[in-house]
Amino acid sequence: MKYRFFLFDLDNTLWDFEGNALECITELVRDHGLLKYIDDPAAFYQVYRTCNKQLWEMYEAGQITQQKLRDFRFVITLE
Repeated sequence: MKYRFFLFDLDNTLWDFEGNALECITELVRDHGLLKYIDDPAAFYQVYRTCNKQLWEMYEAGQITQQKLRDFRFVITLE
């Protein structure tokens, strides 16, 4: 049998999504001079994860748009 498509579910199945996200947040904070405002990128990431999860739940419930999710996940984390 010949397959036309092959689908991967990367979120923590084949790829350490959480580890990669923490690494990206840490680089973002370091590379953009934010260490004077965010002294612990790992703690910031944990707050971001909580806010992001809540926004995803709101999006999945149809309470906000995907654009609002994207626009506000960092804004809410920084409040």
